[in-house]
Amino acid sequence: MQELNQGKIRSQMLPQPPLESDDEIDLMQLLGTLWRGKWLIMLCGLVAAFIGGYYAYKIAVPKYTASTMLALQLRSENIVDLESVMSGASSDSAALNTELEVIRSRGLIEQLVAELNLLEDPEFNGILRPEPEFSFGKLIAQVKAYAGLPVPKKSLRTEDEILNATVHAVRGVISASNSRATYIFIIGAKTESAKKSALFANTMADLYISDQISVKFQAVENAVNWLSERVASLEIELREKERAVKDLRSRSELVSPEALDILSRQSKDSRDRLNETKYALGAAQVRLLDFLELQNAGDSVAIAASLNDLALNRLLKDIETGGEKARRLFDARYGLLVSRAQSNADRLSQQVLALEESSVRLKKRVENQSEALIELEQLERETEATGVLYETFLTRLKETTVQRGLQQADSRVLSTATPPLSSVEPKRSLILALSLILGGMFGIGIVLLRQMMHTGFRTAEDLETTTGLAVLG
Repeated sequence: MQELNQGKIRSQMLPQPPLESDDEIDLMQLLGTLWRGKWLIMLCGLVAAFIGGYYAYKIAVPKYTASTMLALQLRSENIVDLESVMSGASSDSAALNTELEVIRSRGLIEQLVAELNLLEDPEFNGILRPEPEFSFGKLIAQVKAYAGLPVPKKSLRTEDEILNATVHAVRGVISASNSRATYIFIIGAKTESAKKSALFANTMADLYISDQISVKFQAVENAVNWLSERVASLEIELREKERAVKDLRSRSELVSPEALDILSRQSKDSRDRLNETKYALGAAQVRLLDFLELQNAGDSVAIAASLNDLALNRLLKDIETGGEKARRLFDARYGLLVSRAQSNADRLSQQVLALEESSVRLKKRVENQSEALIELEQLERETEATGVLYETFLTRLKETTVQRGLQQADSRVLSTATPPLSSVEPKRSLILALSLILGGMFGIGIVLLRQMMHTGFRTAEDLETTTGLAVLG
């Protein structure tokens, strides 16, 4: 029995193998560690809260927000139908977003700077602000000066640079938003003064409405100027075309479809008469040739038979009875008939020449009249089209001229901004709470870091766990 007890004691005194490490976090041990460092955690939290409170109540500059509410008009009541000049604003999302960007555009911000003389306001013109006693820029410059490095000199800003910097600063305090599912715009301003914020918001709303009116007025003026120039040029063109029609009518004969039709019929009648006269001339020439052949033949019987003339037939009977006087009378009568036939052929030949000349002249007149009529009709069509265009533009010019001074903005003010009673920045309670939380987290970090860097043993259990030996005392 004694040997058994001695063996147990000996086995307890032998080194025991260390316990296997466990990756799981011991919450009780962690809470114990934090509880031991509670004073340090509380001190860090209080220090951070003091720093945050000092910043919130002593350093931070209060900011005040004021807002003006505008309603977008979707329709515009026009006295006359001139949609291209007086159309209302569109209601799609792209148009609404465009209006928001217009509110915060550089043009309106520059007007605000000029309207309120913000170049003389130190809040937005950094040159007017006194230099801080401490800044990183000064610290870096002093370090460079001590090290013998060249320190860059501050360059003087130009007027444009000062204006750009001021506009950029002012643009940062102006906000514009659209209420969800509405056509309401909210223009906000956040500055260091409650009255200044309200003044900014109201002035921006007025400038935005004035800009809408000026844009429409400028559109009307541009339309009036363009229409006036166009009407004047169309009037000159119309007068020139009317004068050209008048000159063409005076240069040519009476040009009309009816006159050309009459002239065409005259030309056709002339051609028909020419053809008839040519046919008669041919017949007369054939008859004359027959007379000459019979005369050369000297056959009195054949001559009398072919001509069938009563006088020749009577004289032929006297010739058969042997009268010489009858022969002379027969020849004289036949010569007279031949002379008549010759005269008839000559007359018809002269008529043919006259008719040919007349036909050519009429044909040329018809061609000239046709060309003149085509040109006249073309000029008349152009004159009519120019007249219609002139009347249209003249009517549009009168309508546009009536619109002068009747432009209305697409937005109206629903509520004006008033100076707020309290500031929105800094949020002191939130700064204090965050400072306290951050300070406490910093203290917790220090406690945990100190625990991780500690190499000793705080309890007997830690010693037994690490060495594997039983602790006797």
